[in-house]
Amino acid sequence: MRSVFIRAVLLGALAALALLVAKRAWAEKTVFICTSSTAPSPLRVEKDTDQNTIMVEDVIRSTRDLYPLTQVSARWLDAMHLEGYECRPGQ
Repeated sequence: MRSVFIRAVLLGALAALALLVAKRAWAEKTVFICTSSTAPSPLRVEKDTDQNTIMVEDVIRSTRDLYPLTQVSARWLDAMHLEGYECRPGQ
């Protein structure tokens, strides 16, 4: 009976660890570099699912705008609907 209890406790601990690892793996940052033929400065767009934010940085001007990550903004970012910009995955 005691060995069954110990196995159940170990199995529960492994399941909790697996959930923790899965949560950390799901939260990620996705970065895009967006350039325009008319604008002199490229944009660096970072989607952070852990902090639920989207940061848009104007590289030359060193300005940063932080937006909340909502369904609308995520759809906008995923579709890369930045008017006049061409976006590619960056670092």
